Amino acid sequence: MVAPINATATIEVGEETYILKADYATFSAAKEAGFNPFKLPDDMDPLDAAPGVAELAKPNHPDFGADKAFALLTLHNEATMTALAELLEKAFPAAMESGDPKPKRPTKKRAA
Repeated sequence: MVAPINATATIEVGEETYILKADYATFSAAKEAGFNPFKLPDDMDPLDAAPGVAELAKPNHPDFGADKAFALLTLHNEATMTALAELLEKAFPAAMESGDPKPKRPTKKRAA
């Protein structure tokens, strides 16, 4: 049986805790908002990433918007980027060990 992806990571800011969630729905919503969680460049533009990061937070924080995500990405960048990396590691542990979380097409054909 294949278990669905369901992982979380937290961002601690002072006395506040924000929980990011990784599952099909949140990743799809983040990508639709213009943020690909499989690509975390060092020079990520917070304006581009904020709507997608907000989608990762919404399951646990329904009123979490891009404005708050933008604040986290700019004012608390290290904590936010650490949480995003942790989220990917928890969601895709084997892929992250290999250094590439993107799924690959099989290179060999199945035996008939």
